[in-house]
Amino acid sequence: MTDESKVFILFDLTQLYFTSKRLDLLIDYKELLNEIKYLLDLDHLPDDSVCAVGFTTALDANKPQQNFIKRLSQSGYEIIHYPPSREPKDGYLAEMLAYALANNASEVALVTNIESASNAQKIIKDSGKECTIVYFGEDVPASWAQLILKRSLDFADLSEQATRDRIKLSPENAKLEEAP
Repeated sequence: MTDESKVFILFDLTQLYFTSKRLDLLIDYKELLNEIKYLLDLDHLPDDSVCAVGFTTALDANKPQQNFIKRLSQSGYEIIHYPPSREPKDGYLAEMLAYALANNASEVALVTNIESASNAQKIIKDSGKECTIVYFGEDVPASWAQLILKRSLDFADLSEQATRDRIKLSPENAKLEEAP
């Protein structure tokens, strides 16, 4: 399959982690990926045509972080992790934008709540790709409200209760998440 027929879903895992804490929501990342595919009408595509790429900071010596990265990799995510000395102050949007532009995918989804993602979306669209921002509506910048209402920001919201129920980590799997 060529890159042109692929869809890239790019996750700022660090921002998503802090949002999940603020919302008191343990996320099942495999189900989150499935839900995003559903919301963006990509669930009919073969698995190898949708590439999930997560950006995060991780210490090699931090076993829980490494276990998390391993579980994501086993769930089909490509993980790009940086040492803490390389952690950006404002999320991984620049890295996500560079990744989106460097690949010839037809469509990109940005899973982030970084305010300038609206500008990144425009840049990606100007390059000829479709682009949607996917996030929890209650944890996005206030400046996005008008853009979403005017439909000048393509946005898929993960806030609906039914969506949250589908992506919530089951109690059995939550125990595995806590294991070091």
